[in-house]
Amino acid sequence: MEEDPQAMASLRVRHLREADPSIAMATTAAAVQTAENLKATALISFTHRGSTAINDSRFRPFQKIIALCPFEMTCRRLSVVWGVKAFVVKPMSHTDDMPRLAKAPLKREGLWKNKSKFVMLSGTPILAPGTTNLLKVYEVK
Repeated sequence: MEEDPQAMASLRVRHLREADPSIAMATTAAAVQTAENLKATALISFTHRGSTAINDSRFRPFQKIIALCPFEMTCRRLSVVWGVKAFVVKPMSHTDDMPRLAKAPLKREGLWKNKSKFVMLSGTPILAPGTTNLLKVYEVK
């Protein structure tokens, strides 16, 4: 089922209908749709406890899901979540830090290339877990 684009789209629609009506799930759904529309290279989730990346995974996006978090334990937990590859990064202090923090892990994965597009998810306020409410699109220049 995971290889059939039509089945994946159907699964995404079902998850959207069944998702809790939260800001985090609405933001995640928008990010997955944006990534698909832009043919983005990956979804980048900045997360503390892993919930942002787990929500991404529920929609079974075609793009890779890269989770970036400041805690090794969270990265380990995310290693068993469908489609998620997690990396430990320094804590983000401002949303403008997102591309800079993502660059090294994405380069290691061979994803950071000229004209690559990434859809990034985070929450504000920055240090408050469970506040996914920010979608940012970044294109490598």
